[in-house]
Amino acid sequence: MRVLSLSVIGALVIGTLAPVSAEAAVAYVAASVKSVTASADDGNPPRNTLDHNPGTRWSASGDGQSITFDLSATHTVGSVRFAFFAGDQRSAIFDVQTSVDGSSWTTVRSGRGSGTGLGLETFDFTDVSARYVRYLGHGNSVNAWNSMTEAEIHVAAAQSQRLFVGADGRLVTPAYGNGDRIADFSTVGYRGGGVALPVVAARRTVQPPTSGDAGASIQAAIDAVSALPLDANGFRGAVQLVAGVYPVSGTLAIRASGVVLRGAGQSTVIRATGTSPRTLITAAGSGSISEVSGTRKSISDSYVPVGAKSLTVTDASGFRVGDEVVVARTPDQEWIDSVGMDSCTGKGTAYDTADVSGSTCLEGPWTPASRTMHYERRITAIEGNRLTFDGPMVEAFQSQFGGGAVYKYTFSGRVRDVGVEYLRAESSFTSATDEAHAERMLAFSAVRDGWAREITSAHFVQGTVVFTRGTRNVTVQDSASVDHKSQITGGRRYPFDIEGASHILVMRVYSSTGRHDFVTGGNTPGPNVFLDSRAENSESELGPHHRWGVGTLFDNVVHKSRSGTQSMAAYNRGNSGTGHGWSGAYQVYYNCVGDSMIISSPPGARNWAIGCRANRRTGTGEYDSFGTPVGPRSLYLHQLRDRLGQAALANIGY
Repeated sequence: MRVLSLSVIGALVIGTLAPVSAEAAVAYVAASVKSVTASADDGNPPRNTLDHNPGTRWSASGDGQSITFDLSATHTVGSVRFAFFAGDQRSAIFDVQTSVDGSSWTTVRSGRGSGTGLGLETFDFTDVSARYVRYLGHGNSVNAWNSMTEAEIHVAAAQSQRLFVGADGRLVTPAYGNGDRIADFSTVGYRGGGVALPVVAARRTVQPPTSGDAGASIQAAIDAVSALPLDANGFRGAVQLVAGVYPVSGTLAIRASGVVLRGAGQSTVIRATGTSPRTLITAAGSGSISEVSGTRKSISDSYVPVGAKSLTVTDASGFRVGDEVVVARTPDQEWIDSVGMDSCTGKGTAYDTADVSGSTCLEGPWTPASRTMHYERRITAIEGNRLTFDGPMVEAFQSQFGGGAVYKYTFSGRVRDVGVEYLRAESSFTSATDEAHAERMLAFSAVRDGWAREITSAHFVQGTVVFTRGTRNVTVQDSASVDHKSQITGGRRYPFDIEGASHILVMRVYSSTGRHDFVTGGNTPGPNVFLDSRAENSESELGPHHRWGVGTLFDNVVHKSRSGTQSMAAYNRGNSGTGHGWSGAYQVYYNCVGDSMIISSPPGARNWAIGCRANRRTGTGEYDSFGTPVGPRSLYLHQLRDRLGQAALANIGY
């Protein structure tokens, strides 16, 4: 592999780059793989090699067994990295082959694992143009098994015009002429990002029933732990479900802070029985944000750019460093008219220049009150009337379109430090289109600092998890949503769904047979991140779904639809769904792979696709290095490392 170097110049001024120049080395990056297939497997499927989880693997026995990685297009491939099951005890023996068409193969490296470790090992070779990379296995030094836990295919990266890594190794995001820049997403996730999920001691243990419903016994254990005092770290304890099957006809509810529901892995199965549409497990507080009377102060800046961490208010004397506040964007009718989401009947403001139904007006028009956005932040510095926050603005505030305000809030009913982990849930069903059964495995509502890890849902109408308004800083990782059972139509199959929540991190998850697999709903405030995740056999679009979801990063997300025609998207959905309109703004698709992309920018706002690959693309949005991935590999991980250091990445499994 050779390292390329090129000069980066530029940043857009509403469509043109403001001058920046830096000499940046363009390293090879691990490219997102669109699909992976194998000649055979023993029940450990080939997709396990792409899940960033060293605890899973692909395995097949016999000389000549292979696993093939499809990059979706031809790239300059310079090396591969493989990690092997039992790689500290035996040496894998293999050839690396490449192809541009999947038929004619060239051996570019004959390799042998070190036999001394379980981590990724690098196998370099002379650069070659290839779309497909194949591992041709010849067993190992002990037996005939070919077993790989993780794989990376490294390709030559392009240089983004929106960001680059500076000489000091830190990310540089050049500003547009109006001050906008790609925002910092690193504050998402449990306790603000970069914090290892806790291991909480079990305080109650539940055995699977020999017969009958297990709901009452599990709920009693949850309630018993909920009655315990919080320890110094904010935890009461975990309810441990031992391996087995637990039929549950109702809903299990975590209502107190510091409580965890834990299984023993995929051998712990909660079976949602009966015909009641419901969520199987809820982690929920009560109430909502309450504004502290008399604290609201208007933003006095004429323009607060995307990515800014500070702004000016009319009077900051009532605020203190450490205050938890809401930064509210309060749009007016002029803004509604300017983005074309006004009524198709009658003349509006001066910005209502055209009325084309579903394009520049809606049959179900937006109103200013319905599009008010609320962003939770903490004040970290005050200088005069200027406030600095712990995280950036993820959309612009414009005084000409209503501006915004800052106020203190309380949220006494919110619960904290709750988790669901290491278990599987399955819903009963009678047919592939049956909807008289459980809808979803898990819902977080009015939760701060929560998590779900290594959970799998099967046969639900919707899927694994939803995050609703009032929820923030929750991590879901290493989880799956598979084999959904419902009609394939609107309102169904939203496996990983953010509905008005913020600071959510969904990483290393897998979805199959969903519709809107990784999705945000109307008025969802950012930042939120989907990272290193795959959606396969999808029935519809992936991305913000309706009514101005803001500030979501889709980072190394792969989307494969069953038809091969569905899109990763952010655009004006017009009158769909009683007036979806602009589905989202300030959405970032970064090094993603899909069948198709539709990226359009709303008037006065932006949506980006950076380093993404797809068979087709449409839209007026900002496509940067389309067809070739860019460096660094992950925007979120690099931002997190810049803010908190390498240890933060290790804490979350990187």
